[in-house]
Amino acid sequence: MLTCYYPAKLCFEIRFAVNTYKKAARLSDFVQKVTEVNPAVILLDIQLGGYDGRELGKQIKEAKPLSHIPVILFSANHHYKSTIDEYLCDDFIDKPFELNFFVNKIRYYAQKV
Repeated sequence: MLTCYYPAKLCFEIRFAVNTYKKAARLSDFVQKVTEVNPAVILLDIQLGGYDGRELGKQIKEAKPLSHIPVILFSANHHYKSTIDEYLCDDFIDKPFELNFFVNKIRYYAQKV
């Protein structure tokens, strides 16, 4: 299962199941939801309106039952790309991106799990 923060229609057309989450009261609430769903890939925008997606990605990667799940960060600010190792995330996508590039990256990581 793929957790996607972008239009469900897009993900449906490329045949991925999609779970979206509204802002959680605490980051730990989000981590709990991810534990329940156990997605194949997690896509996180770095700027999540009050949260830093990098921090959330790091919490996911540090949680034993979730550490195997690939976390892909994305942002329109390409300067964030250099920080993905520090936050233990697997990859970074610059916005805007081409749809085929986006889909292929998701498929690559989904198949690794």
